[in-house]
Amino acid sequence: MMTSGLLASFLGTQVLDGAVSGMVALGVFPVIWIPLYKTLTEVEDALAVVIAPIIGKKVPGRVLVFAESCDVILSIALLVCILVFPQTMVAALIVYLAFVSILPLLVDLAEEFYLNDLGQVDSTAAIRGNTMIAVGTIICGAVVGKSLGALTATQGIIIGVTVNIVLSICAVVLRAASRSQFEPEHEVENMSDKESLNAALRNHFFPTGAKVLVDGGILSPWVSGVATIASAVTGIYVLLWISGSGQAGPTRLSLLFVLVGSLSAVLPLISGRIMKGPSQRVMRYLRILSVLGILGYGSTLIVALLYSQLGIDRLWAAPGIIVATATGGAITFTVSTLRQMSLERARFKAMIGWVFSIAALCGLAASWVAYALNAVGNPVLVLVLATLSSTCLALIFSAGKLPAKPDEEAETMVDEERSN
Repeated sequence: MMTSGLLASFLGTQVLDGAVSGMVALGVFPVIWIPLYKTLTEVEDALAVVIAPIIGKKVPGRVLVFAESCDVILSIALLVCILVFPQTMVAALIVYLAFVSILPLLVDLAEEFYLNDLGQVDSTAAIRGNTMIAVGTIICGAVVGKSLGALTATQGIIIGVTVNIVLSICAVVLRAASRSQFEPEHEVENMSDKESLNAALRNHFFPTGAKVLVDGGILSPWVSGVATIASAVTGIYVLLWISGSGQAGPTRLSLLFVLVGSLSAVLPLISGRIMKGPSQRVMRYLRILSVLGILGYGSTLIVALLYSQLGIDRLWAAPGIIVATATGGAITFTVSTLRQMSLERARFKAMIGWVFSIAALCGLAASWVAYALNAVGNPVLVLVLATLSSTCLALIFSAGKLPAKPDEEAETMVDEERSN
Protein backbone atom coordinates (compact mmCIF):
# COMPACT_ATOMS: atom_id res chain seq x y z
CA MET A 1 0.00 0.00 0.00
CA MET A 2 2.97 2.31 0.52
CA THR A 3 3.82 1.92 -3.17
CA SER A 4 0.17 2.43 -4.17
CA GLY A 5 0.14 5.67 -2.19
CA LEU A 6 3.24 6.87 -4.01
CA LEU A 7 1.73 6.04 -7.41
CA ALA A 8 -1.56 7.79 -6.61
CA SER A 9 0.25 10.94 -5.54
CA PHE A 10 2.65 10.81 -8.49
CA LEU A 11 -0.16 10.40 -11.02
CA GLY A 12 -1.88 13.55 -9.78
CA THR A 13 1.35 15.52 -9.83
CA GLN A 14 2.18 14.39 -13.37
CA VAL A 15 -1.25 15.40 -14.69
CA LEU A 16 -0.49 18.94 -13.56
CA ASP A 17 3.05 18.76 -14.92
CA GLY A 18 1.76 17.61 -18.31
CA ALA A 19 -0.81 20.40 -18.33
CA VAL A 20 1.92 22.98 -17.73
CA SER A 21 4.01 21.49 -20.56
CA GLY A 22 0.96 21.71 -22.81
CA MET A 23 0.47 25.34 -21.80
CA VAL A 24 4.09 26.01 -22.79
CA ALA A 25 3.42 24.41 -26.18
CA LEU A 26 0.32 26.63 -26.55
CA GLY A 27 2.28 29.73 -25.57
CA VAL A 28 0.31 30.37 -22.36
CA PHE A 29 3.46 29.75 -20.33
CA PRO A 30 6.74 31.19 -21.72
CA VAL A 31 9.58 28.78 -22.57
CA ILE A 32 11.75 30.43 -19.90
CA TRP A 33 9.40 28.87 -17.32
CA ILE A 34 11.16 25.53 -17.93
CA PRO A 35 14.66 26.58 -16.79
CA LEU A 36 13.24 28.84 -14.07
CA TYR A 37 11.23 26.04 -12.48
CA LYS A 38 14.09 23.62 -13.09
CA THR A 39 16.36 26.05 -11.24
CA LEU A 40 14.03 26.18 -8.26
CA THR A 41 13.67 22.41 -7.97
CA GLU A 42 17.36 21.71 -8.59
CA VAL A 43 18.45 24.29 -6.00
CA GLU A 44 16.13 22.59 -3.53
CA ASP A 45 17.51 19.19 -4.52
CA ALA A 46 21.04 20.56 -4.06
CA LEU A 47 20.11 21.14 -0.42
CA ALA A 48 19.59 17.38 -0.05
CA VAL A 49 23.01 17.11 1.58
CA VAL A 50 21.60 19.33 4.36
CA ILE A 51 18.09 17.87 4.45
CA ALA A 52 18.93 14.16 4.10
CA PRO A 53 20.51 13.78 7.58
CA ILE A 54 17.44 15.48 9.07
CA ILE A 55 15.04 13.16 7.21
CA GLY A 56 17.25 10.23 8.20
CA LYS A 57 16.51 10.95 11.86
CA LYS A 58 12.76 10.69 11.23
CA VAL A 59 10.60 7.65 10.58
CA PRO A 60 10.31 7.53 6.74
CA GLY A 61 6.63 6.56 6.75
CA ARG A 62 5.73 9.52 8.92
CA VAL A 63 7.54 11.91 6.57
CA LEU A 64 5.67 10.46 3.58
CA VAL A 65 2.24 10.96 5.19
CA PHE A 66 3.17 14.53 6.15
CA ALA A 67 4.30 15.41 2.60
CA GLU A 68 1.14 14.02 0.99
CA SER A 69 -1.05 15.91 3.49
CA CYS A 70 0.69 19.17 2.59
CA ASP A 71 0.01 18.55 -1.11
CA VAL A 72 -3.71 18.04 -0.42
CA ILE A 73 -3.99 21.32 1.49
CA LEU A 74 -2.09 23.35 -1.12
CA SER A 75 -4.01 21.79 -4.03
CA ILE A 76 -7.36 22.65 -2.44
CA ALA A 77 -6.16 26.23 -1.92
CA LEU A 78 -5.18 26.42 -5.61
CA LEU A 79 -8.57 25.12 -6.78
CA VAL A 80 -10.46 27.60 -4.61
CA CYS A 81 -8.32 30.47 -5.91
CA ILE A 82 -8.90 29.50 -9.56
CA LEU A 83 -12.68 29.12 -9.07
CA VAL A 84 -13.07 32.42 -7.18
CA PHE A 85 -10.51 34.43 -9.19
CA PRO A 86 -10.27 32.74 -12.64
CA GLN A 87 -8.27 35.64 -14.08
CA THR A 88 -5.39 34.77 -11.74
CA MET A 89 -5.10 31.16 -12.95
CA VAL A 90 -1.54 31.42 -14.29
CA ALA A 91 -0.25 33.38 -11.30
CA ALA A 92 -1.96 31.05 -8.82
CA LEU A 93 -0.52 28.00 -10.59
CA ILE A 94 2.98 29.48 -10.45
CA VAL A 95 2.66 30.17 -6.71
CA TYR A 96 1.31 26.68 -6.11
CA LEU A 97 4.15 25.02 -8.05
CA ALA A 98 6.68 27.08 -6.12
CA PHE A 99 5.26 25.99 -2.75
CA VAL A 100 4.98 22.27 -3.59
CA SER A 101 8.36 22.12 -5.35
CA ILE A 102 10.11 21.02 -2.14
CA LEU A 103 7.73 18.09 -1.52
CA PRO A 104 9.19 15.72 -4.16
CA LEU A 105 12.61 16.00 -2.50
CA LEU A 106 11.16 15.10 0.91
CA VAL A 107 9.26 12.18 -0.61
CA ASP A 108 12.26 10.93 -2.61
CA LEU A 109 14.58 11.02 0.40
CA ALA A 110 12.04 9.31 2.65
CA GLU A 111 11.46 6.63 0.00
CA GLU A 112 15.24 6.10 -0.30
CA PHE A 113 15.54 5.56 3.47
CA TYR A 114 12.44 3.35 3.51
CA LEU A 115 13.80 1.08 0.75
CA ASN A 116 17.27 1.00 2.32
CA ASP A 117 15.68 -0.13 5.60
CA LEU A 118 13.74 -2.74 3.64
CA GLY A 119 16.93 -3.81 1.86
CA GLN A 120 18.61 -4.54 5.19
CA VAL A 121 15.92 -7.15 5.80
CA ASP A 122 15.66 -8.55 2.27
CA SER A 123 17.68 -7.23 -0.70
CA THR A 124 15.28 -8.82 -3.21
CA ALA A 125 12.42 -6.92 -1.53
CA ALA A 126 14.25 -3.69 -2.29
CA ILE A 127 14.58 -4.73 -5.94
CA ARG A 128 10.90 -5.62 -6.15
CA GLY A 129 9.86 -2.40 -4.45
CA ASN A 130 12.05 -0.23 -6.65
CA THR A 131 10.89 -2.04 -9.80
CA MET A 132 7.24 -1.54 -8.88
CA ILE A 133 7.88 2.13 -8.15
CA ALA A 134 9.90 2.70 -11.32
CA VAL A 135 7.43 0.99 -13.66
CA GLY A 136 4.43 2.46 -11.86
CA THR A 137 5.73 6.03 -11.83
CA ILE A 138 6.65 5.81 -15.51
CA ILE A 139 3.20 4.54 -16.48
CA CYS A 140 1.44 7.02 -14.20
CA GLY A 141 3.74 9.81 -15.32
CA ALA A 142 4.68 9.74 -18.99
CA VAL A 143 2.13 7.23 -20.31
CA VAL A 144 -0.96 8.46 -18.44
CA GLY A 145 -0.36 11.59 -16.34
CA LYS A 146 1.71 13.85 -18.57
CA SER A 147 -0.05 12.83 -21.77
CA LEU A 148 -3.49 13.39 -20.18
CA GLY A 149 -2.32 16.67 -18.68
CA ALA A 150 -0.98 17.88 -22.02
CA LEU A 151 -4.36 17.16 -23.63
CA THR A 152 -6.30 18.96 -20.88
CA ALA A 153 -4.13 22.07 -21.30
CA THR A 154 -6.51 23.30 -23.99
CA GLN A 155 -9.48 22.88 -21.61
CA GLY A 156 -8.00 24.76 -18.66
CA ILE A 157 -6.33 23.60 -15.48
CA ILE A 158 -9.32 22.92 -13.20
CA ILE A 159 -9.63 19.27 -14.30
CA GLY A 160 -5.98 18.59 -13.55
CA VAL A 161 -6.12 20.26 -10.13
CA THR A 162 -9.26 18.32 -9.15
CA VAL A 163 -7.69 15.02 -10.21
CA ASN A 164 -4.58 15.87 -8.19
CA ILE A 165 -6.65 16.57 -5.05
CA VAL A 166 -8.55 13.28 -5.27
CA LEU A 167 -5.39 11.24 -5.88
CA SER A 168 -3.44 13.02 -3.13
CA ILE A 169 -6.20 12.21 -0.62
CA CYS A 170 -5.99 8.57 -1.74
CA ALA A 171 -2.22 8.72 -1.22
CA VAL A 172 -2.60 9.94 2.38
CA VAL A 173 -5.05 7.15 3.18
CA LEU A 174 -2.89 4.44 1.58
CA ARG A 175 0.36 5.66 3.20
CA ALA A 176 -1.26 5.78 6.65
CA ALA A 177 -2.82 2.35 6.21
CA SER A 178 0.53 0.90 5.15
CA ARG A 179 2.25 2.27 8.25
CA SER A 180 -0.36 0.66 10.47
CA GLN A 181 0.24 -2.76 8.89
CA PHE A 182 4.03 -2.91 8.40
CA GLU A 183 7.00 -0.58 8.71
CA PRO A 184 10.67 -1.71 8.54
CA GLU A 185 12.87 -0.83 11.48
CA HIS A 186 14.63 2.51 11.09
CA GLU A 187 17.76 3.10 13.14
CA VAL A 188 18.52 6.61 14.39
CA GLU A 189 21.97 7.46 15.71
CA ASN A 190 22.04 9.41 18.96
CA MET A 191 24.49 12.32 18.76
CA SER A 192 26.13 13.86 21.78
CA ASP A 193 24.63 17.17 22.95
CA LYS A 194 28.08 18.36 24.07
CA GLU A 195 29.93 17.99 20.76
CA SER A 196 31.57 21.11 19.30
CA LEU A 197 30.13 23.05 16.36
CA ASN A 198 32.86 21.76 14.02
CA ALA A 199 32.20 18.19 15.10
CA ALA A 200 28.46 18.67 14.66
CA LEU A 201 28.90 20.03 11.12
CA ARG A 202 31.35 17.27 10.24
CA ASN A 203 28.97 14.60 11.54
CA HIS A 204 26.11 16.22 9.62
CA PHE A 205 27.79 16.48 6.20
CA PHE A 206 30.51 13.80 6.42
CA PRO A 207 29.46 11.26 9.10
CA THR A 208 31.77 8.62 7.59
CA GLY A 209 34.46 10.99 6.28
CA ALA A 210 34.96 13.09 3.14
CA LYS A 211 35.75 9.95 1.11
CA VAL A 212 31.99 9.51 0.73
CA LEU A 213 32.20 11.94 -2.23
CA VAL A 214 34.35 9.58 -4.30
CA ASP A 215 33.81 6.25 -2.57
CA GLY A 216 31.56 3.52 -3.93
CA GLY A 217 32.76 3.17 -7.53
CA ILE A 218 29.80 3.45 -9.92
CA LEU A 219 27.56 4.03 -6.87
CA SER A 220 29.38 7.25 -5.96
CA PRO A 221 27.61 10.65 -6.08
CA TRP A 222 29.76 11.85 -8.98
CA VAL A 223 28.59 9.06 -11.27
CA SER A 224 24.98 10.02 -10.57
CA GLY A 225 25.91 13.60 -11.47
CA VAL A 226 27.36 12.57 -14.82
CA ALA A 227 24.30 10.39 -15.50
CA THR A 228 22.05 13.43 -14.99
CA ILE A 229 23.68 15.72 -17.55
CA ALA A 230 22.40 14.17 -20.79
CA SER A 231 18.74 13.99 -19.72
CA ALA A 232 18.84 17.47 -18.18
CA VAL A 233 20.45 19.18 -21.17
CA THR A 234 17.89 17.67 -23.57
CA GLY A 235 14.93 17.11 -21.23
CA ILE A 236 11.63 18.57 -22.33
CA TYR A 237 13.42 20.91 -24.75
CA VAL A 238 13.99 18.32 -27.49
CA LEU A 239 10.47 16.92 -27.07
CA LEU A 240 9.06 20.44 -27.50
CA TRP A 241 11.22 20.90 -30.61
CA ILE A 242 9.93 17.64 -32.10
CA SER A 243 6.27 18.40 -31.24
CA GLY A 244 6.50 21.88 -32.76
CA SER A 245 4.27 24.87 -32.06
CA GLY A 246 0.62 25.60 -32.83
CA GLN A 247 -2.59 23.78 -31.93
CA ALA A 248 -1.14 20.36 -32.88
CA GLY A 249 1.77 20.84 -30.46
CA PRO A 250 0.08 19.48 -27.29
CA THR A 251 -1.25 16.43 -29.17
CA ARG A 252 2.16 15.54 -30.60
CA LEU A 253 3.77 16.20 -27.21
CA SER A 254 1.23 13.90 -25.55
CA LEU A 255 2.08 11.15 -28.05
CA LEU A 256 5.80 11.57 -27.36
CA PHE A 257 5.19 11.29 -23.60
CA VAL A 258 3.33 8.00 -24.17
CA LEU A 259 6.08 6.56 -26.37
CA VAL A 260 8.88 7.57 -24.00
CA GLY A 261 6.96 6.22 -21.04
CA SER A 262 6.11 2.93 -22.71
CA LEU A 263 9.75 2.03 -23.35
CA SER A 264 10.86 3.46 -20.00
CA ALA A 265 8.36 1.20 -18.23
CA VAL A 266 9.80 -1.96 -19.77
CA LEU A 267 13.48 -1.41 -18.96
CA PRO A 268 13.17 -1.43 -15.12
CA LEU A 269 11.54 -4.87 -15.36
CA ILE A 270 14.60 -6.09 -17.25
CA SER A 271 16.90 -4.30 -14.80
CA GLY A 272 15.22 -5.95 -11.82
CA ARG A 273 15.78 -9.44 -13.24
CA ILE A 274 19.39 -8.74 -14.17
CA MET A 275 20.24 -7.32 -10.73
CA LYS A 276 19.33 -10.66 -9.17
CA GLY A 277 22.22 -12.22 -11.11
CA PRO A 278 26.01 -11.95 -10.79
CA SER A 279 27.71 -8.54 -10.50
CA GLN A 280 29.52 -9.04 -13.81
CA ARG A 281 26.22 -9.39 -15.64
CA VAL A 282 24.91 -6.18 -14.04
CA MET A 283 28.00 -4.29 -15.25
CA ARG A 284 27.59 -5.62 -18.78
CA TYR A 285 23.98 -4.48 -18.72
CA LEU A 286 24.96 -0.96 -17.63
CA ARG A 287 27.55 -0.79 -20.42
CA ILE A 288 24.95 -1.84 -23.00
CA LEU A 289 22.52 0.82 -21.71
CA SER A 290 25.19 3.53 -21.94
CA VAL A 291 26.03 2.54 -25.53
CA LEU A 292 22.34 2.64 -26.47
CA GLY A 293 22.21 6.13 -24.96
CA ILE A 294 25.08 7.23 -27.19
CA LEU A 295 23.36 5.79 -30.26
CA GLY A 296 20.03 7.39 -29.32
CA TYR A 297 21.40 10.89 -28.83
CA GLY A 298 23.68 10.49 -31.85
CA SER A 299 20.83 9.51 -34.17
CA THR A 300 18.69 12.40 -32.87
CA LEU A 301 21.61 14.74 -33.55
CA ILE A 302 21.83 13.49 -37.15
CA VAL A 303 18.11 14.15 -37.69
CA ALA A 304 18.44 17.64 -36.21
CA LEU A 305 21.31 18.39 -38.60
CA LEU A 306 19.34 17.07 -41.57
CA TYR A 307 16.32 19.14 -40.53
CA SER A 308 18.37 22.34 -40.51
CA GLN A 309 19.89 21.49 -43.90
CA LEU A 310 17.14 19.63 -45.76
CA GLY A 311 14.00 20.39 -43.76
CA ILE A 312 13.00 16.76 -43.08
CA ASP A 313 10.17 16.05 -40.64
CA ARG A 314 11.20 16.49 -37.00
CA LEU A 315 9.32 13.34 -36.02
CA TRP A 316 12.22 11.31 -37.43
CA ALA A 317 14.11 12.39 -34.31
CA ALA A 318 11.55 10.73 -32.02
CA PRO A 319 12.96 7.15 -32.01
CA GLY A 320 16.44 8.28 -31.02
CA ILE A 321 15.39 10.56 -28.16
CA ILE A 322 12.90 7.95 -26.92
CA VAL A 323 15.64 5.29 -26.71
CA ALA A 324 18.15 7.70 -25.15
CA THR A 325 15.68 8.97 -22.53
CA ALA A 326 14.50 5.48 -21.60
CA THR A 327 18.02 4.04 -21.27
CA GLY A 328 19.09 7.03 -19.19
CA GLY A 329 16.23 6.40 -16.81
CA ALA A 330 17.11 2.69 -16.64
CA ILE A 331 20.71 3.55 -15.71
CA THR A 332 19.54 5.85 -12.91
CA PHE A 333 17.10 3.21 -11.66
CA THR A 334 19.72 0.44 -11.69
CA VAL A 335 22.42 2.45 -9.92
CA SER A 336 19.92 3.72 -7.33
CA THR A 337 18.64 0.23 -6.57
CA LEU A 338 22.17 -1.17 -6.33
CA ARG A 339 23.00 1.57 -3.85
CA GLN A 340 19.97 0.74 -1.68
CA MET A 341 20.64 -3.00 -1.60
CA SER A 342 24.46 -2.93 -1.42
CA LEU A 343 25.30 -0.23 1.14
CA GLU A 344 24.88 -0.65 4.85
CA ARG A 345 22.74 1.94 6.68
CA ALA A 346 25.54 4.24 7.91
CA ARG A 347 27.28 4.42 4.54
CA PHE A 348 23.97 4.88 2.70
CA LYS A 349 22.87 7.72 4.98
CA ALA A 350 26.23 9.45 4.51
CA MET A 351 26.09 9.17 0.72
CA ILE A 352 22.46 9.70 -0.31
CA GLY A 353 22.34 13.44 0.41
CA TRP A 354 25.42 14.03 -1.72
CA VAL A 355 23.93 11.90 -4.52
CA PHE A 356 20.87 14.15 -4.71
CA SER A 357 22.87 17.37 -4.33
CA ILE A 358 25.52 16.65 -6.97
CA ALA A 359 22.94 15.33 -9.43
CA ALA A 360 20.83 18.45 -8.84
CA LEU A 361 23.75 20.83 -9.44
CA CYS A 362 24.68 19.01 -12.66
CA GLY A 363 21.04 19.08 -13.77
CA LEU A 364 20.71 22.77 -12.94
CA ALA A 365 23.77 23.74 -14.95
CA ALA A 366 22.69 21.56 -17.89
CA SER A 367 19.17 23.01 -17.94
CA TRP A 368 20.40 26.60 -18.17
CA VAL A 369 22.96 25.66 -20.80
CA ALA A 370 20.12 24.17 -22.85
CA TYR A 371 18.06 27.34 -22.51
CA ALA A 372 21.06 29.56 -23.39
CA LEU A 373 21.66 27.44 -26.51
CA ASN A 374 17.99 27.80 -27.56
CA ALA A 375 17.41 24.04 -27.48
CA VAL A 376 13.71 24.43 -28.33
CA GLY A 377 14.58 26.32 -31.50
CA ASN A 378 17.64 24.31 -32.53
CA PRO A 379 18.73 21.33 -30.39
CA VAL A 380 21.93 20.49 -32.30
CA LEU A 381 24.39 21.78 -29.69
CA VAL A 382 22.59 20.26 -26.70
CA LEU A 383 22.46 16.92 -28.49
CA VAL A 384 26.23 17.15 -29.01
CA LEU A 385 26.64 17.72 -25.25
CA ALA A 386 24.28 14.83 -24.45
CA THR A 387 26.21 12.49 -26.73
CA LEU A 388 29.52 13.49 -25.13
CA SER A 389 28.21 13.04 -21.57
CA SER A 390 26.78 9.63 -22.49
CA THR A 391 30.19 8.69 -23.87
CA CYS A 392 31.82 9.70 -20.55
CA LEU A 393 29.30 7.55 -18.69
CA ALA A 394 30.07 4.59 -20.96
CA LEU A 395 33.79 4.99 -20.22
CA ILE A 396 33.08 5.06 -16.47
CA PHE A 397 31.08 1.85 -16.70
CA SER A 398 33.69 0.17 -18.89
CA ALA A 399 36.34 0.78 -16.20
CA GLY A 400 34.12 0.35 -13.14
CA LYS A 401 32.98 -2.66 -11.18
CA LEU A 402 30.52 -3.55 -8.46
CA PRO A 403 31.38 -4.94 -5.05
CA ALA A 404 30.85 -8.69 -4.99
CA LYS A 405 27.60 -9.95 -3.47
CA PRO A 406 27.81 -11.99 -0.25
CA ASP A 407 27.09 -15.27 -2.06
CA GLU A 408 29.73 -14.45 -4.69
CA GLU A 409 32.26 -13.66 -1.96
CA ALA A 410 31.51 -17.00 -0.31
CA GLU A 411 32.02 -18.85 -3.59
CA THR A 412 35.33 -17.02 -4.11
CA MET A 413 36.53 -18.02 -0.63
CA VAL A 414 35.61 -21.65 -1.28
CA ASP A 415 37.47 -21.62 -4.59
CA GLU A 416 40.57 -20.11 -2.93
CA GLU A 417 40.50 -22.75 -0.18
CA ARG A 418 40.25 -25.51 -2.78
CA SER A 419 43.13 -24.06 -4.78
CA ASN A 420 45.27 -23.96 -1.63
